[in-house]
Amino acid sequence: MKFVDVFKGRRSIRKYKPDPVPRMLIEEILSEARWCPSWANTQPWEVMVVQGEALEKFRQAQREKVAAQAPHNPDVATPDKFPKKWHDRVVQIGACCLDALCIQREDREARQQYYSDMFSLFGAPAMVLFLLDDQLNVPYGMMDIGIYMHGVCLVARSKGLGTLVLSTVIRYPDVFRSLLPIPQNKRLVMGIAMGYPDESAPINNFERQRVPIEDFTMWVE
Repeated sequence: MKFVDVFKGRRSIRKYKPDPVPRMLIEEILSEARWCPSWANTQPWEVMVVQGEALEKFRQAQREKVAAQAPHNPDVATPDKFPKKWHDRVVQIGACCLDALCIQREDREARQQYYSDMFSLFGAPAMVLFLLDDQLNVPYGMMDIGIYMHGVCLVARSKGLGTLVLSTVIRYPDVFRSLLPIPQNKRLVMGIAMGYPDESAPINNFERQRVPIEDFTMWVE
């Protein structure tokens, strides 16, 4: 597979096959992605891979939080709202997902189920959780982790796996700490759902949009 095909072919996968992902394959992905750049080669990312029974317990706890409408309390603040230009993009991708699932805007029950599925990784058989030591600077540490996460997604794609970067999985850090051995000095910063994509699912096939480079590029000569 050509690099450009890997890069452009990576997309957010929201429906997975139930097949488990072998540990050796995930190890290969994490190992190959670690050659990404970071500030002064600090490589600040720490990773926890969650599968099997532990992941099922996590899913159930997340669903219960969503059903109870528990307030979010992430270790690293997530944005509450965006200015219009960026908000419009959020609305657009949300509409694409609901349209692919044939969910009408007024169907509150179906929308709530979709929301709950999002918090439980859309059934992915593996989750890669990213941590940041609280001794490290959050903005630059987060940027470095983001670079590594993108590398993980690209390598996974090259090996036939699908991924989905999800902030929803870290909205309730108490869930993680009650189920998993996470030290108090580690911030939960992001999660990636990982598994074999259901290629036939409409939600994995709708047309995506990107703004043209003219919208974000300045040239100085």
